[in-house]
Amino acid sequence: MSITSIRPQTPHRYLLWPVLLAVGLVCALVAWSAVPGQRALVVFLGFPTVALVGIVALPITGFIAVAALFKKNRQRAISAAAFPLAFLIVATNYGAAIRICSTAADYLQFYVGYPYFAHAVRGLDAEKGPRIAVFTMDGFISMRSGVAFDETDEIRLPAGKQSNVWRARVVHTELSCDEWVAHRIAGHYYRWWSY
Repeated sequence: MSITSIRPQTPHRYLLWPVLLAVGLVCALVAWSAVPGQRALVVFLGFPTVALVGIVALPITGFIAVAALFKKNRQRAISAAAFPLAFLIVATNYGAAIRICSTAADYLQFYVGYPYFAHAVRGLDAEKGPRIAVFTMDGFISMRSGVAFDETDEIRLPAGKQSNVWRARVVHTELSCDEWVAHRIAGHYYRWWSY
């Protein structure tokens, strides 16, 4: 009786690294956008960076996905296809991807910088009326974004519909023009951007 070695079958399992690469690509764009003053670089250098990563990783993950399909290993094919799909979505919708990353970066900046914002607001004189503070966090040419604290919550009205008292209090800030939009983050804090 001879003992023959039986070749174990490869398990049908998901690949983790293509999924991590896809998630890492998006997280890297968000983190890069969150660095103050770097958003313009993301707009201009982000696409070449995404393209470079894609040129290297796309053939590898695509080959693995196709090979797994031929072996009828659906789990491996699906997980290997995560990066090509994420890459195609980001590459074909780059403007939307940058806006999403910028929004996520603004929220990240707010929550990381909250102690600074709260300290600055506490330092404002409440006896002069409702407190308003505008923090510009990033910008490029005429586009700016940031955080505002507004006890009156008039910032949530359409630009130009605020009271004259409110407009006088923001006269030397980015909110003095009528080309901005604001959305509530938490309490009296708002994320705003101008265009």
